[in-house]
Amino acid sequence: MPTERTPLLSGEPSSTSSTVPTESQTEELPAVGTFAARLESEDLLECDIDKLYPPALQSRSARTAFALCTLLYYRKSQRARVSARGRDTWARWREQVQRSEATRDVDTLIARAWSLFLEAPGTALDIGEVLYTAYPVKAESSQAIRVIDFIAAGDVSDDFLRHELVTITLVDVWKYGHDSHRGRNGITATMLNIIDRCGTPRVLYLMDLVTYIVYLGIMYHFVNYPPSLTPARRTLLLLYALGKVSQPWSSSTVPPLIVLLSFVPRFPSPPIAGDFTFSTVHWAFFYEVILLHLPTQNSLLFLFQPDRVLPLAVLAWRGLGGIFTTAVYFLPGLLFSFIVFALSFSDWGPWLRAQSIVTYPPPFDTRVTLFTLFVTMLLFQCCLLVYSVSVHPFLAAYEDLNPQPWDRYTKSVGLAARRAFARQVRLYSTACYYPTPLNVVQVLLVRTPRFIVMLSGRNRSLLEKIAIVDRVLWRIVVGPGAFILSGLWLWYLWVS
Repeated sequence: MPTERTPLLSGEPSSTSSTVPTESQTEELPAVGTFAARLESEDLLECDIDKLYPPALQSRSARTAFALCTLLYYRKSQRARVSARGRDTWARWREQVQRSEATRDVDTLIARAWSLFLEAPGTALDIGEVLYTAYPVKAESSQAIRVIDFIAAGDVSDDFLRHELVTITLVDVWKYGHDSHRGRNGITATMLNIIDRCGTPRVLYLMDLVTYIVYLGIMYHFVNYPPSLTPARRTLLLLYALGKVSQPWSSSTVPPLIVLLSFVPRFPSPPIAGDFTFSTVHWAFFYEVILLHLPTQNSLLFLFQPDRVLPLAVLAWRGLGGIFTTAVYFLPGLLFSFIVFALSFSDWGPWLRAQSIVTYPPPFDTRVTLFTLFVTMLLFQCCLLVYSVSVHPFLAAYEDLNPQPWDRYTKSVGLAARRAFARQVRLYSTACYYPTPLNVVQVLLVRTPRFIVMLSGRNRSLLEKIAIVDRVLWRIVVGPGAFILSGLWLWYLWVS
């Protein structure tokens, strides 16, 4: 089923849409997979760049985009090959060597194609066309790929990801959106163009963040004071959770899914304090607070300068991961000692029941969850301080040798931070992106009809009409909010 990341056949470009070939171009162009299959019999180091794109492409940017998509698709297919099984260790080792050599050779060819593109003067529109032009993967297939998709998935070489022009372009798209050629002239077209340009990735992210904070506020009120969940708040809570689950799945999908499942047994009534389903809401809230500190979709980190905050976030969580991985070594002994210690107390039950009898207090399991959250965050902070003291002298020495802010905490951390930022830019630069829970409207009126049309035979005229409906619906549902929030960055409206 198509998701919000699937490129749309939009006939009217905007700041949030990808450069997608027209219907006639899609039928004429060979698929990327066809060109990638030819590389199997080629010597990659001797391969001519002109053979990596069809002659029908006229512009230098379109040719480079197709060539890079072909090479990156071939690179991904080589790395995804299943290794041989069995006891023939020589064949398994030889296969690994051949896969490594093929990856190295294709990376060399990618660097050559990229260097050829950079030799001639270009503009921001040229680099945008290279990164955002979509081409079909297979003949008569609705699946299309772009260079930005490979960057966000981490399927590019380290040198390509670290290239300064790629980084600058991603930051520019995050701030101002993906520029494309202008549409029709006239007052109406100009007004629609302004509304479209207001929906830049960071504005849409801010809309997502505002609704997310409202969602967290309702959940916090519910876990502390269950009677405060009015029908209106319950509707908003479930609507947001449903919209989140309707998006492409990631780690941030788990808590809303838990919330939805916790409401199922007693629906339409909410979970009651003391019940297992009520406890699951606590852990969903627990998980949401942790995710605020990770470079995920609704993280607060993207409010700040990405090359300053994201490397620090990656460093912090890598350090915590290393520390906790080491601590697992003592986990069996810790659990055994805790059980033995707990069994040594025979009168703890009455004391616990006495403590829970308070006039209009938050439920006891809420207190336990919030206390656990506090202890967890305190433990994270202590571990981070220890880790920072341990590694900072080495990182400080490395920082002086590397001028790029992204790589101040080693190249490995900088690459992970760039990938996290590229995933965010790719998500919010998707054509007609609907922030949660507004995407529920898109699911009902756009994605469901499109899915039915594709199942019934993929009628192109109907798909194009659905794409137009999607654009009009976006302007009605998302456009006003994007226009209001874009007032925080009014200067970008007049950037040519």
